[in-house]
Amino acid sequence: MTRPLTFRLDEVAEVTAGNPAPQGPNDFCPDGAPFVRMQDVGRTHWTKSLTSTTDRLTKEAVARHRLRRFPRGTLLIPKSGASVNLNHRALLGTDAYVVSHLAAVVPKAATIDAEYLYYWSLTYDPRHQAQTTSLPSLPTALIKAARLPVPSIQKQRRIVDLLGRAEGIVRLRREAHQMAAELIPAIFIDMFGDPATNSKGWRMSAIERLCGVQTGATPRKEERCYYDGGTVPWARTGEVRGGHIWQVEERITELAVEATNCKVFPANTILVAMYGQGQTRGRAGMLRVPAATNQACAAILPGDAINAAYLFAALNLQYERLRAMGRGGNQANLNLGMIKSFEVPCPPKEAQLQFVERAAAMESILRQQGDALEKATAMFDALLSRAFH
Repeated sequence: MTRPLTFRLDEVAEVTAGNPAPQGPNDFCPDGAPFVRMQDVGRTHWTKSLTSTTDRLTKEAVARHRLRRFPRGTLLIPKSGASVNLNHRALLGTDAYVVSHLAAVVPKAATIDAEYLYYWSLTYDPRHQAQTTSLPSLPTALIKAARLPVPSIQKQRRIVDLLGRAEGIVRLRREAHQMAAELIPAIFIDMFGDPATNSKGWRMSAIERLCGVQTGATPRKEERCYYDGGTVPWARTGEVRGGHIWQVEERITELAVEATNCKVFPANTILVAMYGQGQTRGRAGMLRVPAATNQACAAILPGDAINAAYLFAALNLQYERLRAMGRGGNQANLNLGMIKSFEVPCPPKEAQLQFVERAAAMESILRQQGDALEKATAMFDALLSRAFH
């Protein structure tokens, strides 16, 4: 089989950048022209039809700042700022103006199909090329020099059709997984009402009256004997995402547990992230394996007074309330005292156990949907790799 020729990206597309964002109070209006910022690209991580933007420009702003309008089918790649490391991708689904932090790749229609270019970009990972100063920066020259296979337009469209079908399966699996994930909170609210308002009038109790509450620690990084060859899972706030925690990225040694303040918490311990940027603070997670944790997590150990699965669901439904309790200067953190004094509704144990039985059936469905999503994603990734490598 003849391999397609490879070309530099700037041979098959114009590679440029957007314009600096206008700063005037009258430069934007609700019904103006779309202006794509980094947050719009990051909203979905990958999309081949970006049409929704937070900001819209007035005609006067476009004319005054001499902004360039990019056509539908332009590929957007983050080129400066923290989003470089997140590797977002977007294909414009409508004509739009674009911020200067984004590289704009306009395909030459006679040579390369826009969606083919988009799918290729999902395999293009330039993060190792980024120049790191205070914020990562990806020079446009490096993007221009990227190489890609360019078969005939007909073959490109056949590849796009195949990848589009595979991506559609992934999307459907993801939607089914999300719907399954929403069933457990719905069951909880149906049985017990909203825990934030306690609309059904259950007895309220502080967590410290129902559970043990502790925190972990971080062994000194300089002491490699605490980390190298470690077998003890060590959870951090980034791994507390509202679900069950079966595995973690980092491990510590048994020596670290013996010689420091680290503790190994049992399975079914509930973790609440007390620190963390973005959406992390206030998230809950349940350990499904024994693990240690750092000092940024509160470890809640339910006893006989309350069911662990019930409490976990109640805390997940109060994420916004937990998050809003944060205090501090540059970063509003929670502390152990706040977690201990946080009150939750306490319906009879019989009702809690009924909820646990119903939730377990939903968790089985959720695991099945998760497995199906993982397989569909692996299939899509394999097809991407085969198409472009």
